[in-house]
Amino acid sequence: MATGLGIGSSLERPDRAGTAVSVLHASTNRADLTTLRNILRHTNWTLFQASSVEDARECIRRERISVIICDYEVCAKHWKELFDEFCREDDAPMFVVSSARATDDVRAEALHLGAQEVLATPFDSKEVYWVVSHSHLAWQHVGRWS
Repeated sequence: MATGLGIGSSLERPDRAGTAVSVLHASTNRADLTTLRNILRHTNWTLFQASSVEDARECIRRERISVIICDYEVCAKHWKELFDEFCREDDAPMFVVSSARATDDVRAEALHLGAQEVLATPFDSKEVYWVVSHSHLAWQHVGRWS
């Protein structure tokens, strides 16, 4: 398997140092999942899939997830619930909203509520690499200066 993008640094928090990039895709959109799998297959990052809030809960209990990518349209009723449940803790994953309508209003809503970023779908590989890399690094460094 190919290596990732060199995520990590000597300044990481000790409890997260060396933690691999683990991404949870919370969506029922199979096309987006296939695209993410194709993009991430060239990395050493791990992609998990959850098609419901219950699946996401179970995955987050089992795995050390650093980034959640949640579909705005498919999970419109649930993305805020997922965010509220999983992203308000000190050790919470970074939350990214994906949307086919990554318009200013969707972006403003997601960022205002605390999402790290908004990814447009269909996914662009460079944008996915950048957003996941920066979100993972932010997750590693959260609370470092508090």
